[in-house]
Amino acid sequence: NRGELDGVRPGMAILSKNTIVGSVIRVSQRNAQVLLLTDRFSVIDGMIKRTRTRGLIEGFGSKIAQFKSTDKLTDLIIGDEIISTGLDQAFPKGIRLAEVSEITVNPETGLAKIQLKMDFNVEQLEYLFVVLSGSDVDHHFWSYSEK
Repeated sequence: NRGELDGVRPGMAILSKNTIVGSVIRVSQRNAQVLLLTDRFSVIDGMIKRTRTRGLIEGFGSKIAQFKSTDKLTDLIIGDEIISTGLDQAFPKGIRLAEVSEITVNPETGLAKIQLKMDFNVEQLEYLFVVLSGSDVDHHFWSYSEK
C-alpha cells in the first residue's frame, strides 16, 4: 500500500526486521511490486561470513535460494551464515541473509551446489523497511496490510 507518492522507487531495498527480503521492481502511485530474494529471477552478491568467500545468491523459488561461487569451497559447513556485501550498492553491507542448509559437491569439477535457508518467511512478513536511497530521509517503516 505504498508507492511513488510515498517516495518508493524501483531498485530500492526492502528489509524485514532482521534481513533483506528483496527489492522494488515496479511502482504505481500507491503500490510497489517487490522481487523477493527467493524468486528465480533474483540474483544478489553475498558472502560467507566466516570465510569471507564471495558469490551470488540466486533465488530458487518458494523459500530457498542457492549460493554460487567460482571458488572451490573446501571450508564450507552447514549452518554457515551468508551476509550481504553491499557491492551492488542497493543493499546495506553485512546484513544476514541466510544459512547454508545443504552442500553437494560435483566430483568432476569440485564445485559445490549450496542450498540456503533464507532468514524470512514471506507468509509471516508483517512490517517492511524500505531504504529510501537518494532521498532526504534514508529509511521508513511501513506496516504490511491487505488494503
